[in-house]
Amino acid sequence: MRGSYQSESTVHFTMALVDVRAPPGVERATESCFVLKRPAPSQAVLVLTRTIPGPQEIELDLTMEIYQDATFVGSAIAKIFIFVSQYEF
Repeated sequence: MRGSYQSESTVHFTMALVDVRAPPGVERATESCFVLKRPAPSQAVLVLTRTIPGPQEIELDLTMEIYQDATFVGSAIAKIFIFVSQYEF
């Protein structure tokens, strides 16, 4: 996710795990499966930290809040849906 950057603005990013649907016996994804990286002051990249077993469906919210001179000016939310299929050897 990327916001516009100006020298007097600040951009804050947060990630929240909204929902996980998995059948019994499948280890459910948690927030620790993901991390936010900040390659630039106005950018965030969602990174997978470990393998997620399937099948399961994961819903995440990636939120960006923009502040201008410490005053809140707006936000954006990206809804991310991840569908993990069952892989068999």
